[in-house]
Amino acid sequence: MFYMITFSPAGGTKRCANYLASAWTERKKQIDLINRVDHFDEYEFTADDICLVAVPVFSGRVPSVAAERIKMLRGNGAKAIAVAVYGNQLYGDTLLELSEILRNDGFRVMAAAATIAQHSVAGEFAPGRPDADDIIQLKEWSVQIKQKLESHEEAEAFPPSRHYREAHDTPVTPRTDRSLCAYCGVCVSRCPTDAILRENPDQTDVDKCIFCMGCVSICPRGARTVEPEILAKAKLALQDECAERKENELFL
Repeated sequence: MFYMITFSPAGGTKRCANYLASAWTERKKQIDLINRVDHFDEYEFTADDICLVAVPVFSGRVPSVAAERIKMLRGNGAKAIAVAVYGNQLYGDTLLELSEILRNDGFRVMAAAATIAQHSVAGEFAPGRPDADDIIQLKEWSVQIKQKLESHEEAEAFPPSRHYREAHDTPVTPRTDRSLCAYCGVCVSRCPTDAILRENPDQTDVDKCIFCMGCVSICPRGARTVEPEILAKAKLALQDECAERKENELFL
């Protein structure tokens, strides 16, 4: 069985993951790490399974809530493809951390990739990515990865080793425009940390919110946004590191 295990609040991670899985045409089992009511400790795999595990980069690390849920999985020798998706800044320790979590879970990490998607907070960085060139490349890599796995090669993939940077939370939350909010509850149900109150969606628990931008991207009325002042500061901080186009990286 081929499993797609993704944490993709704003959608970019899932798009990259889909292209990297494109060489496998059979039905794929989807495991959504955003789904906070799922029983992740009940997922147990076998050595015949292939699991593509994809997460976005949060300050150079695996998002803490995603890491906690991935650690509940039981690999039992299943082959894993580790994927870190970032907005053209830096992917830091994310790919290394994800690979180590998977190995500790009992997976064999046979391939790893760092790929680019449009920045979820400041969309002018890496706009439209994965673009046409990315898609061609990711689909080609999918074929290469599949060939490696079918060759029964046992050598695992090891992303570059780095010292872990300190993980930290972002003490900001999106805001809700009450004049636009229809109180449909979509943002509430898709929040991976249960940070938005259903009865009062303009209130967000700053201690729970991980600023994943999922509520902003999914709101059908555009009622969830980032404060302009915060957005301006984020763009300024990202400007130097995100200005030059980064390229995807594959480790086999």
